Formats: sequence, structure tokens, C-alpha cells
Amino acid sequence: MLIYTTGCSITHGYGVGFENSYPSLIKKYLKAEVINDSKCGVGNDWIFHNALENLLKLNTKPDFAVIQWSGPNRRTHMDLEGNEWLVTLHDHLHLHPKFEPMASKHTIGYMFSLHLFLEQNNIPYIFLNYMDLDTSVKQSEIYKKIDWTKLLPINKDLMLSKKYVFDNIGHPNLDGQYYIAKNILKKINIDENIIPNLIKNII
Repeated sequence: MLIYTTGCSITHGYGVGFENSYPSLIKKYLKAEVINDSKCGVGNDWIFHNALENLLKLNTKPDFAVIQWSGPNRRTHMDLEGNEWLVTLHDHLHLHPKFEPMASKHTIGYMFSLHLFLEQNNIPYIFLNYMDLDTSVKQSEIYKKIDWTKLLPINKDLMLSKKYVFDNIGHPNLDGQYYIAKNILKKINIDENIIPNLIKNII
């Protein structure tokens, strides 16, 4: 089995180590090949373009893809010398992050386009919207065309309420990474009887 994952620091394992990120936990317990294509600090523009490019480069089609979308406000900036800057609400504010509702409008455009690519190439997938979108985008025709049954119902607020984070920004602690991994395994339809033995006893 080949599983492709991408995202920001949530998927990269910031704070707990790459080896304890949910893709690494899935790789360890399934003994499957897992590509963790994530990078700390990236926005949804980077996630979309990088995922599309690298999925096209793969010699083997993934059996499953996990796309973790980041904060809509983030973006990649390039200066005249070709240097890239990852603009967030915490870093490089002078380069101007995206503001709502435009930020979420851009994100659902990325989501819809990648959804089409994955569907057309028969790659089963789930989306993980860790940071909430602006509610105004629910009126968009693009929003209505996205298959929201593929959404993993885990976000920053849920993780904060369960105390599965180690900071106020919402980065998952080790229990949080296990929790995400367990719920992804359910979506992949791994036998539920073996999940408790693989991914701790977290509900």
C-alpha cells in the first residue's frame, strides 16, 4: 500500500518530531509505504501546487491520499531575487497574509481543483481542514461542488477541547497525532478490531 500525505506543521510533526507525526505512525503500524510531503509554515497555495506536482511525478499511483489544509490566511511570497517567504499570521506580516473572506475563497478553489484531480485519477482521499474556513464560502458554487463526505471531522477547536495539543496555536501533541492517525485508519477502512492494538487506546 502507498499512502501520500501533505500539509503544514500539523502533518510534519512539529513539536513531537517527524518520526511521531501521524503519517509516520501510520507507516509504522501498517508497515506501508507512506510519503510525508509536508512542510512547516506552508499555506494552501503551496500545499495545492506541491501536491499536484509531486503526485504527477510518482511512478506508482497512491492507494490513498491525505490532504491536510492549512490556515487560509497563509501564502507563499517570492521577491525579485527569487527568494521564497512563507507568510503567515505570525511570520513576515509585512508581506501581507491573505485576509478573509478572500483567503477562504482561494482555499476552496485549491480544494475543488485537487478534488477533481484525485477523482479523475481514481485516487481515494480525505481532506483534513485543520483550520476553519470563513462561513461565507458556504454560499459559493465551488464549495457546493466539493465532496464533503471525504472530510475528516478533526479541526483545531476539537483538538483544543480534547487537550490533544501542546500550544494555543493548536499543534497536536503525541496523543493528538495518535488520534489523527487512528481516525485516518478508520477512513481507509482498516479493520477496526486491530486499530486499538495499533494506535493506543484513544477514542
